[in-house]
Amino acid sequence: TAITVPLVSARGNAVWTTAEVNGREERLILSTAELRLDIPLESVNRFITDVRNATLNLYFYASEHGQEKTLAELANPHGIFASEKLRYFAYDFNGTSLYDGFNPQYAGENMLNFRDSYGLRPVATERLRAWQGGGYTYLYAPVQSGEPDRAVLCILYVLPVDDTWFVAVS
Repeated sequence: TAITVPLVSARGNAVWTTAEVNGREERLILSTAELRLDIPLESVNRFITDVRNATLNLYFYASEHGQEKTLAELANPHGIFASEKLRYFAYDFNGTSLYDGFNPQYAGENMLNFRDSYGLRPVATERLRAWQGGGYTYLYAPVQSGEPDRAVLCILYVLPVDDTWFVAVS
């Protein structure tokens, strides 16, 4: 059931529904009030909400349809997970890439020792977060303009589908 309630920040209203994910109650934001441009972090907060909701949608799809169908749907350029703004990922708990929205060529490769633009190991961190039941993490991706000393912070939300694989959205 959806209800309208004030956001914690008291900057507007949101409509959400609740769902159980891995034994925890999660809020799925269905709609928010118009964003205020005079609050600098509001757009970041909106993006974080979009990432979390997209991950929850992917989790529910994967839980219902299984790994094979989920990976096929992720790879479909016109499928329900096609997005210009969001990137989807799936890994097994050994660190093998099942699907990588940034680099599809990594499918089948073990990514536990993969290092991002700042030398951090994001897949190992995502796996740890998934073992903990899910949550936010991040990675630094290179800027596509070819500037080697610049990177973009990518916020991810991670959820374990079961005890063999997990999904994330950035």
